[in-house]
Amino acid sequence: MKKAMILHVTDVEEDVSPEGVSDLIKTLRSMGISTVLVAKSDQEVLRGWSLLISKGVRQVMLMKVYYSPSMNWFESRNAPSMLRQNQEGSTVSILN
Repeated sequence: MKKAMILHVTDVEEDVSPEGVSDLIKTLRSMGISTVLVAKSDQEVLRGWSLLISKGVRQVMLMKVYYSPSMNWFESRNAPSMLRQNQEGSTVSILN
C-alpha cells in the first residue's frame, strides 16, 4: 500500500525549502512513507490529499509543522493524523 505525508506548515512567512531536511526524509522513509507534500493552507492540504488519492495512494497522513527558514528544518506541532475517505468518497474525516 502506498503511503504519503502532508506537512501542513503553520506560521510561515517565506517559501518552504524541504531539500535540506534529509533527516526528515530518512525518518519518513523509515515509516514507509514514499511521498511528502508541503502545504501552507487548508486548501493546499485538500488539493494535495485529492491528488494523492487520485494517484493511487491509499494511506495519507497529515501533520502540522512549523518551518524555520533560517535553520531549514521542520518542528512538529502535533502527532500525525490519518486522512480517510468515506465509502462514498465525498467526505474527509481526520482520525488521530
